[in-house]
Amino acid sequence: MWSRMIVAFGTAAASQTLNKTFEISNLSALAMTGLKVEKTGTASASWTVPALAKTSLAPGEKTSVTISFSSANSGYKSAYLTMSAAGTSFKS
Repeated sequence: MWSRMIVAFGTAAASQTLNKTFEISNLSALAMTGLKVEKTGTASASWTVPALAKTSLAPGEKTSVTISFSSANSGYKSAYLTMSAAGTSFKS
């Protein structure tokens, strides 16, 4: 089951990098396949989303991804991160 959350990276000076690590857990009794994280939105270029170390999780298995934010200029920035697997998705 996916849950929606809003995550604030905080205040950064121009060109400063802020990181947040997200843990993805498979709490179901079935394997989770096709796992991916994508970014969209007008300021999505300010976020770096690396390839996931695992794209499949067995029941009870976990993985994590560290997403970075950096912008050359000041001002409020926002984007959507969508985590999806096996036909399900959740936008944060």
